[in-house]
Amino acid sequence: MQSFLGKMFILALLSSKAFGAYYYATLPAGVRAFAYHYTSTTDINSSYNDQKQNDPHFIQQSFDAKTLEGVNLATNALFNELKKTSPEAYKNFSFGAYEAKANANISVQTTALGYGFTNHFTSYVTFPYYRAKVNLDVNRTANNQHETVSGNLHTTNDYGNGDQLGQLWEEVIKKLPDASPGVVQSVIVNHYQYEPLGSWSGQGPGDLEWMNMYRLTDWKDSGLLVSGGLVLPTGREDNPDMIQDVAFGDGQLDVFAEFGGGKSFFKRLYHIDSYARYTYQAPSSKIKRAYTSADFPLTREKETFDEKLGNKFLFGFINSYTPYSWLGVSLEYQFNYKEADQYSSKNILANSALAANTQTNSQVLKLMFELSSVDLYFKNKFFMPMKVYLSAQDTIHGKNTPDVTRYDFELRFFF
Repeated sequence: MQSFLGKMFILALLSSKAFGAYYYATLPAGVRAFAYHYTSTTDINSSYNDQKQNDPHFIQQSFDAKTLEGVNLATNALFNELKKTSPEAYKNFSFGAYEAKANANISVQTTALGYGFTNHFTSYVTFPYYRAKVNLDVNRTANNQHETVSGNLHTTNDYGNGDQLGQLWEEVIKKLPDASPGVVQSVIVNHYQYEPLGSWSGQGPGDLEWMNMYRLTDWKDSGLLVSGGLVLPTGREDNPDMIQDVAFGDGQLDVFAEFGGGKSFFKRLYHIDSYARYTYQAPSSKIKRAYTSADFPLTREKETFDEKLGNKFLFGFINSYTPYSWLGVSLEYQFNYKEADQYSSKNILANSALAANTQTNSQVLKLMFELSSVDLYFKNKFFMPMKVYLSAQDTIHGKNTPDVTRYDFELRFFF
């Protein structure tokens, strides 16, 4: 569950960071910019899985013999004996089945400060602040099979020949307690030593981003731009003792570089732009739950892992129409790709389980409206140069990534 929630939701959080360099144009020398950016998502309740199919955010887990015998050596030996005594009883044994449904709602408020050092070179710093709420509901979907298993054992037992082990199993099964939701919660807390399941909410700063931009050209109707910078690990990291929490950062230094360009047509009524961004995620050391199966990510064991999150690539292609100097409309296509994560520790099985299904990609369509007073300001028709951005974007396809609809609002001032 921790892998399921933590990895899926953090992808949505990371995609909610500040705009790329294309949106933050270079400033004239000595000009400052202040931006306030608000990002909100709809409830995140499904993801594109490893087969690129849309799956709801829920986990179905049956507490049967096959699952429970792997808890420790004692239960392993116990259920092996049950299998020898009655294969049919072993097959039917179950405390019941449960379904955990999860959804998250996330908003990010970002402030950014920019300064034009020259007419070609501008630097920006962005400060994100997150608010998140996760609802995790656990419901029972199947009852225990104690009576069925007891019946299997009764049929199998050879009472005439004194099958004492079979009789003992039959009596034990009859007296087993029911795995009620309260018992499951107790197992999660007391045996696996997690915080209690349920709703979670939190807020705090995210990862700080420092971006430097350089305009390569002075062409009239086209241009090229390069940028690069750092993402510092200032945001809240995932808590290995909580299943349903959300991280506000990924816990290590990122280094990125971006290149883009565009051209205007028909007296600057129509514009085509594209950009590409590559992000290197530096290795780090983290304490995580050392579960050994991606299908059952519950364990009380912890381990210190050397973690190398996959490097990321972002490509965007934008068509824009500006019928007036104060109004622009654009449609953007984005492709996001992240390499698989890598983990290193003395626990080889846990290394593999943590890295499972961490290679991701997504395709996004984005519609944006831009309102600008810059031209009106220079014509003395407005008191201040500023821009307002409104946008909506939707994930249309992906792999191991949340299916999320996102809305953005940004207000930008120049002084």
